[in-house]
Amino acid sequence: SLPVFARLARRWTAAIASGGAMLVAVVTFPAVALPGLSGGVPVAAQVLAVMLIVGVAIAGVYLFPGPLLADICDADAAASGVRREGVFYGGHAFAVKAVGALAPLLLGLVLLLGASENDALGVRLVGPVAGAAVLAAWAMFRSYSSGERPGL
Repeated sequence: SLPVFARLARRWTAAIASGGAMLVAVVTFPAVALPGLSGGVPVAAQVLAVMLIVGVAIAGVYLFPGPLLADICDADAAASGVRREGVFYGGHAFAVKAVGALAPLLLGLVLLLGASENDALGVRLVGPVAGAAVLAAWAMFRSYSSGERPGL
């Protein structure tokens, strides 16, 4: 999956490829709710298949923030004449830590809806809720423009 996303970033832009990876996550994360619903195939095999698909999206989502942040730093330095990488990376690290701190809270709230074999609603909703969170992130990210021109 990484070579595919790298090729997309070279063909268009890293921002477009990153947005595409987010949309792949939005579509695939809800599939986490599916293992165990169909008979005939072992649940472990179903989980493995879903995780392979979801893993592609996760790879793309984790691949692009670093290069995009470097592009932002370079564009800001060109516009302002001042190198402020520390400010940008500090803000990025704070945002990542804040979201990472809120994720367990959200997971706990979702699991309150059911986290047992007899009542698995919360467990089944984890993927769709994650997809909705990535959709919200994509909605915020889609207005980002690095000024790059697609390499079509």
